[in-house]
Amino acid sequence: MATWLKMVAMHASETLGAKPIFIIVCCAFIGLVLADTPKYTTKYDNVDLEEIIKSDRLMKNYVNCLLEKGKCTPDGAELKRVLPDALHTECSKCSDSQKKGSRKIMRHLIDNKPEWWTELENKYDKEGAYKKQYREELKKDGIKL
Repeated sequence: MATWLKMVAMHASETLGAKPIFIIVCCAFIGLVLADTPKYTTKYDNVDLEEIIKSDRLMKNYVNCLLEKGKCTPDGAELKRVLPDALHTECSKCSDSQKKGSRKIMRHLIDNKPEWWTELENKYDKEGAYKKQYREELKKDGIKL
């Protein structure tokens, strides 16, 4: 890729002058960085969240998985693995489906199972930093932290 960038820069230099080179190289670099940004697997994006929300047993199993109080399904184990990073990076590696799903689950837990939500907060946000960080954004979606 570095050779490709050099060729683009040399060609732009010969035809456009110095300023456009900088712009082209920056755009190419940004494109390469964005293309190489790792994403979380989308393997579990089609999990039926409605089914989980409707079943206290299923929801509690996922909560227990995240709290290390019970066994994890493969999708629960993946969620537990990526959750700390997703919180830290503002879900920058999440798919749109994962972002929507996380808000749906959060809303359900906060509104219907606040004791489970509190347990998760105590494990993943002991200092309350993420609560402060996300409060305004989630408020726009009708989620009150």
